[in-house]
Amino acid sequence: MQVIIPIQSFSDLVTNSSSEVFCTINANENTLKQIMTILSGVIKNDSYDEYEPTIEYLTKEEKIEEGWYTEEEIAELPDQWIEINMPYSMDDAAEFYKAGIKAILDSHNIKDYTIKYE
Repeated sequence: MQVIIPIQSFSDLVTNSSSEVFCTINANENTLKQIMTILSGVIKNDSYDEYEPTIEYLTKEEKIEEGWYTEEEIAELPDQWIEINMPYSMDDAAEFYKAGIKAILDSHNIKDYTIKYE
Protein backbone atom coordinates (compact mmCIF):
# COMPACT_ATOMS: atom_id res chain seq x y z
CA MET A 1 0.00 0.00 0.00
CA GLN A 2 1.28 3.45 -0.93
CA VAL A 3 0.27 6.59 0.95
CA ILE A 4 0.75 9.96 -0.76
CA ILE A 5 0.95 12.99 1.47
CA PRO A 6 0.63 16.29 -0.42
CA ILE A 7 2.93 19.10 0.69
CA GLN A 8 3.16 22.66 -0.60
CA SER A 9 6.92 22.93 -0.50
CA PHE A 10 10.01 21.14 0.67
CA SER A 11 10.53 23.79 3.34
CA ASP A 12 7.07 23.02 4.75
CA LEU A 13 8.16 19.43 5.20
CA VAL A 14 11.47 20.31 6.84
CA THR A 15 10.32 23.20 9.03
CA ASN A 16 6.67 22.34 9.56
CA SER A 17 5.98 25.84 8.30
CA SER A 18 2.65 27.47 8.99
CA SER A 19 3.07 30.07 6.25
CA GLU A 20 3.56 30.12 2.51
CA VAL A 21 4.90 32.45 -0.15
CA PHE A 22 2.11 34.93 -0.84
CA CYS A 23 3.87 36.81 -3.62
CA THR A 24 7.20 37.63 -5.17
CA ILE A 25 8.12 41.06 -6.47
CA ASN A 26 10.63 41.47 -9.28
CA ALA A 27 12.27 44.68 -10.47
CA ASN A 28 15.72 46.15 -10.92
CA GLU A 29 17.90 46.37 -7.83
CA ASN A 30 17.24 50.07 -7.10
CA THR A 31 13.47 49.67 -7.40
CA LEU A 32 13.52 46.55 -5.21
CA LYS A 33 15.40 48.43 -2.51
CA GLN A 34 12.83 51.25 -2.65
CA ILE A 35 9.98 48.73 -2.45
CA MET A 36 11.65 46.95 0.46
CA THR A 37 12.03 50.22 2.36
CA ILE A 38 8.40 51.17 1.73
CA LEU A 39 6.81 47.81 2.50
CA SER A 40 9.01 47.12 5.53
CA GLY A 41 7.12 49.95 7.19
CA VAL A 42 3.88 47.97 7.04
CA ILE A 43 5.00 44.33 6.78
CA LYS A 44 7.35 42.72 9.29
CA ASN A 45 10.88 42.42 7.89
CA ASP A 46 11.65 38.86 8.90
CA SER A 47 12.03 35.50 7.24
CA TYR A 48 9.34 33.75 9.27
CA ASP A 49 6.38 34.52 11.51
CA GLU A 50 3.41 32.25 11.94
CA TYR A 51 1.05 35.04 13.00
CA GLU A 52 1.58 37.89 10.55
CA PRO A 53 2.91 38.48 7.03
CA THR A 54 6.65 38.90 6.56
CA ILE A 55 8.77 40.47 3.84
CA GLU A 56 12.27 39.45 2.82
CA TYR A 57 14.80 40.66 0.24
CA LEU A 58 16.44 37.61 -1.38
CA THR A 59 19.27 37.07 -3.83
CA LYS A 60 20.24 34.25 -6.12
CA GLU A 61 23.62 34.04 -4.35
CA GLU A 62 21.89 33.38 -1.00
CA LYS A 63 19.82 30.60 -2.55
CA ILE A 64 22.91 29.01 -4.09
CA GLU A 65 24.64 29.06 -0.68
CA GLU A 66 21.63 27.37 0.97
CA GLY A 67 22.15 24.35 -1.24
CA TRP A 68 18.47 23.37 -1.39
CA TYR A 69 17.92 24.06 -5.09
CA THR A 70 18.84 22.16 -8.24
CA GLU A 71 20.90 23.81 -10.96
CA GLU A 72 17.74 24.10 -13.09
CA GLU A 73 15.88 25.89 -10.29
CA ILE A 74 18.82 28.22 -9.70
CA ALA A 75 19.00 29.06 -13.41
CA GLU A 76 15.34 30.21 -13.32
CA LEU A 77 15.81 32.57 -10.37
CA PRO A 78 16.23 36.32 -10.89
CA ASP A 79 19.35 37.95 -9.40
CA GLN A 80 17.27 39.45 -6.58
CA TRP A 81 13.61 39.64 -5.57
CA ILE A 82 11.30 40.34 -2.67
CA GLU A 83 9.23 37.59 -1.13
CA ILE A 84 6.18 38.17 1.06
CA ASN A 85 5.04 35.23 3.17
CA MET A 86 1.56 34.92 4.57
CA PRO A 87 0.52 32.64 7.45
CA TYR A 88 -2.08 30.06 6.45
CA SER A 89 -4.34 31.52 9.14
CA MET A 90 -4.55 34.76 7.11
CA ASP A 91 -5.80 33.25 3.84
CA ASP A 92 -9.02 35.27 4.18
CA ALA A 93 -7.00 38.51 4.04
CA ALA A 94 -5.27 37.72 0.72
CA GLU A 95 -7.40 40.08 -1.39
CA PHE A 96 -6.88 42.87 1.13
CA TYR A 97 -3.10 42.46 0.93
CA LYS A 98 -3.13 42.25 -2.88
CA ALA A 99 -4.97 45.56 -3.10
CA GLY A 100 -2.99 47.10 -0.27
CA ILE A 101 0.46 46.30 -1.65
CA LYS A 102 -0.46 47.76 -5.03
CA ALA A 103 -2.04 50.85 -3.46
CA ILE A 104 1.00 51.49 -1.28
CA LEU A 105 3.42 51.18 -4.19
CA ASP A 106 1.19 53.33 -6.42
CA SER A 107 1.02 56.02 -3.73
CA HIS A 108 4.84 56.17 -3.76
CA ASN A 109 4.87 56.34 -7.57
CA ILE A 110 6.78 53.06 -7.86
CA LYS A 111 6.82 51.78 -11.46
CA ASP A 112 8.45 48.98 -13.43
CA TYR A 113 7.90 46.08 -11.08
CA THR A 114 5.96 42.85 -11.35
CA ILE A 115 4.15 40.96 -8.63
CA LYS A 116 3.53 37.25 -8.97
CA TYR A 117 0.95 35.89 -6.55
CA GLU A 118 1.58 32.25 -5.67
